Amino acid sequence: MTNNEDRIVPPPFEGWRLCGHCEGHGTCHSGTGDASCFVCTKEAGVANPDGQHHGLPCSICHGHGCGAPKEVKTNRLMGAYVTIICSASVFVIIIVSGFGFKDHLDKVLTFGGTIIGSITGFYFGGRKTGKENA
Repeated sequence: MTNNEDRIVPPPFEGWRLCGHCEGHGTCHSGTGDASCFVCTKEAGVANPDGQHHGLPCSICHGHGCGAPKEVKTNRLMGAYVTIICSASVFVIIIVSGFGFKDHLDKVLTFGGTIIGSITGFYFGGRKTGKENA
């Protein structure tokens, strides 16, 4: 095994893939002369990103060496998508009822406030992790 093959990290979960930018190393070697590329240097916050820098973490996989497939990323964001769609729908219903059905506006505001409050409380209520409960 060469030195580069020793640094390759296998993907942590089934379906994940090695990062194509750093080839699974976790550190960027995509620049000229086996140095870190400009983007990874800039993301690392180096004062002079135009210079030759070695061993900086990959900006694509954030130094992990592997990336999640698109399905995993979509599943992580599904809750946010549902929240945005539900909240936008409730706001549209409130606005439409404010212009067209003024006699039922109090009921619509109560319904909308309950729905928005439930969604906000569920997603932004500060769920506890296993470490904090122990």
